[in-house]
Parts: sequence; structure tokens; C-alpha cells
Amino acid sequence: MRVVVDGVIGSYQKVGGISRLFQEILPRMAKQDSSLEIVVLPTTDVWKRLSQREGRIRIFPQLPWQAGHIKGWPFLARRLINPLLQRAVLTPDTIWHSTYFTLPPRRNVPNIVTVHDLISEMNLIHVSEMFHEQKRQAILRADKVICVSECTRRDVIRFYSVVPEKVVVVWNGYNNDTFNTDKEQMSNSPNIVCPYLLYVGRRQGYKNFDLLLQAYAQWQERKEVILIVVGSEWTADEKQRLAEFNLTNEVVRLENVMDEHLRDLYQNALAFVFPSLYEGFGIPLLEAMACGCPIIASRIPTTVEIAEDCPIYFSPGDQKELQECFDAVFSQNSLKSKIASGLSIVKKYSWDKTAAKTLSVYRELGA
Repeated sequence: MRVVVDGVIGSYQKVGGISRLFQEILPRMAKQDSSLEIVVLPTTDVWKRLSQREGRIRIFPQLPWQAGHIKGWPFLARRLINPLLQRAVLTPDTIWHSTYFTLPPRRNVPNIVTVHDLISEMNLIHVSEMFHEQKRQAILRADKVICVSECTRRDVIRFYSVVPEKVVVVWNGYNNDTFNTDKEQMSNSPNIVCPYLLYVGRRQGYKNFDLLLQAYAQWQERKEVILIVVGSEWTADEKQRLAEFNLTNEVVRLENVMDEHLRDLYQNALAFVFPSLYEGFGIPLLEAMACGCPIIASRIPTTVEIAEDCPIYFSPGDQKELQECFDAVFSQNSLKSKIASGLSIVKKYSWDKTAAKTLSVYRELGA
């Protein structure tokens, strides 16, 4: 069985949940099924390491204009030349699996699309009409739609009127070799002595990061606890907000943090804070639970589905309730049972299980 993976997500993100999903499951699927041949059509060099991890993954040669070595005709490459090359590796018994809502250049090829969330459909972020239509076509024309959570599955069926039998749930996983309760500290991990709350990931609107800043700025125990943010550089608006809240010296931002260092941060945090208004899944929830880290989270359907009763919940958008959660973790009230619950719940998730379930979808189409 051959699967062609359009690695277009590499053009949008080098790191992130979608890139990580495919980089984790492709080599695992190759190991789990010796008859599986995987061909990746890359758009950036982010995919090169896959072939080093597993020999039966073939990375289609990256073209000069994809790598940026030749400028001037990306449109021609995308609209004409790339589809011709993709057709060359597609045969009638090939399965097409796009990383980000592309359609196979040949018709009558079994076609799978993975949907990670419906954030744009809920008007929580803005996307172009062209992309929205591309996503709609990819979902409607797919033979199977993989959703990363039951919540996302319900949203897809509701927004796109997709036949329920066509939509399957394949949960994301996490790296359980790295994220665990092993207390061996990395020698060059960030040396954080003060008690701290931890935030990890992107911070745009629906992530509700501004609520976290407001709640933390007005929390009476703030002088005793710092806030550590793992993520990209502050935007101009964020710098302004930090100054308005007098938080410039009390919020520490860390960038390009290795997974081993992130594990150390989870293990030693008072709590990991996950204040999102909406999520398709939430891989950091798994990482935090696996590290024995208490979780403060907004009560949204996906988090309840994934983390169950492990987090200390607050109502989305409720600053006072969020501060009450801060108080709970600061006083260490009832955290042992929450931590134990998280360590039990997270056993349901792994990238090996994600890979195996994805393989079962391939076999169903390839039968």
C-alpha cells in the first residue's frame, strides 16, 4: 500500500501541532506496517529528517523554487508544475493524505483529509475566502475525514453537513519518552527559582491570553509567583499590555525551548494554564498531565473531552474564577488527586496509538 502525503503544512509552520502530528506518525506507521510505502511531497526542508528516521519513507526531491533558491515563478510551480509532478507518483491504488486541505491532482484516488479545528468557521480567526473554499472542497470531496477530537468531529458534521459515517476520530498523541515524571533535570534547563505559572504556545485571540494577563496582573499573590510564557516574540500590542499592567519584569518569555527543557518547566510549575476559548485538541494538556503538572483550564468541550476531571476549571472569559484557580494551586489544595487523575488519563494517548488508528483508516480505504 502506498500513501502520498502532501507536505504543504511545511509552508505554513515549521513547528506546531499539525507539523508535529505528521512528523510523529509517519515513521511510526512505516514501522507498524512493513508493506506501507510513504511518499512525502515536501514544500520546505522541514520534512528531511523523516527519511533519516525511517528508510521506507521516501521524500520526493524538493524543487529549487520550493526551497527559495530560484525566485520569480512560485505561482507557476504551485499551479502547473507541482501537480504534474504529483501525478507522477500517484497510481490508482495510491491513497492521498494532505497535511493541509489540498486535493489530489488525479481523480478517483482515495483521498483523506485531517481536520484539526474549525476556528475560522467560528469566526475566531480570519482566513481568506479562497482558503475557506479550498478547505470546504477538501472536506466535502474526501473519502474519509479524520478529526483529532470528538468535538471537532461534531463541528465538521454540523458546519459541512458531512455524512457521519465518513468522519472518524483519531486523537493526537504526545511524546511519552520525553514528557513524563522523570526528575532528571537537564543541566542547561532555564534556572527558575521562584514559584511560577506556565503558559505554552501561540497567543492569538481565541487562545484568550489577554485574560490570563489581566487575571494575573490583578491577582493579590502576584508578587510571590511569576508567569512564564513559552512562545514567540512579544507583539507590539502585547508589549503595550505588559506595560499597562506593570508586568514587564514579572512575566518571563522563553523561546525555542527544547522538549526536555519544557518537561522540566512542566514538572516544576505551580500549574500549567490553558485559558482557550476554543481548541481542536490541545497537545500541551497531554504533556502537562504526563509530567504531573496541575492544570488550570477553561471549561470548553475539547478540554473536558481530552483531560476529563484533571484540570481545575474556570468559565471561559471569567477573570474572577481564573484568579480563584490561581489561589487553589498557590495553596496546594486538593492537587494530589488532580495530578493522579492526569497521570491515569494520559495513558490513553500516544503517538503510537495515533499512528495505528490512522493506519486502520488507510487500510479501510485501500482494501
